[in-house]
Amino acid sequence: MPRADASTMPSTPSAARVTELGNTTLDSTHLTANGTLDAGSATQIAARALTLLASNSVAEGDVDAMSINCDFVDTAQLGDVISARGTVTRHTRTVLFLTVDLFQGERLILTASSVYRINR
Repeated sequence: MPRADASTMPSTPSAARVTELGNTTLDSTHLTANGTLDAGSATQIAARALTLLASNSVAEGDVDAMSINCDFVDTAQLGDVISARGTVTRHTRTVLFLTVDLFQGERLILTASSVYRINR
């Protein structure tokens, strides 16, 4: 029996297309007491980048996050510029699968993967 949310269109792989999603300069509100990037702030920067990528990836309708998973690789400090780069790894009729990486220069800070529902 076919699933009601299954798309008849094949998924469009776009792993080769990386989208620049903007920069954030770290200020004191992004830091822990010991002066490094707070995990909550890093997650928030990633979540905003994921939502921007998801919203820009659908022609009509809006998107809602279903799940976001973050892995912390390194940290950053006051004044560092954090850039976000994202990829749509799978796009069906009703669901988007995305990844976003946060960098300080070329140094990887965080990787995030997510699933977004497409509401039409």
